[in-house]
Amino acid sequence: AHVVHWGDVAPKLPFGSDHPTKLRRRELFDTCDPRGIGLLSQAEVVRYFFRLMPLIGGVSDTRVVLNVCFRAAREAIKPVIHIGSQQLDRNQFRAFLMNIWYYIKLWELFCTVDEAGERIVNLDLFIKVLPAMASWGFGEVDGWLQDPDRIFQRLDRSGCGEVSFDELAEFCLRHGTPKLCEPDDEDERKLAIDLLTRTHPNVA
Repeated sequence: AHVVHWGDVAPKLPFGSDHPTKLRRRELFDTCDPRGIGLLSQAEVVRYFFRLMPLIGGVSDTRVVLNVCFRAAREAIKPVIHIGSQQLDRNQFRAFLMNIWYYIKLWELFCTVDEAGERIVNLDLFIKVLPAMASWGFGEVDGWLQDPDRIFQRLDRSGCGEVSFDELAEFCLRHGTPKLCEPDDEDERKLAIDLLTRTHPNVA
């Protein structure tokens, strides 16, 4: 099941490592940061990407997706300086873009295994989506495959045997993004520090 036209999505989420993509990411960050302070607020980012992103099949409000991806980026990638919980620096912004991409991939995958169509995840469905996430390079998923019951218990904090898809997505993105960001982490953190040193001289 295709929930989105990937050709429309890819240009809007420049999280790759090649030079042209890095330039597009910098331009996109600057667009979301019209005051030039080097930090993005959750409300501003969600508002901008809500207008930017195409519709996602089966998702009634894209803002829910964007808030999940924002929180996961904040949790997964440590900020280069102490900032508020509803802000992103330039390094975390890359993780945010990556999270949107993988949220949609996970949702598309989930739609192929969720026969009930209720956006509810139980242990059986959790196990079904793990191999694909492992193939994407999600950081901790290889280990989850060895003991999915224990991992699902961590996810299902209420102990009721099921969680919402958005809870699943946020949990998986939070644990998967750090490894995916590793290849350029040092360079991206330096860019974020350089920008914040200019806009917040007291952190230099």
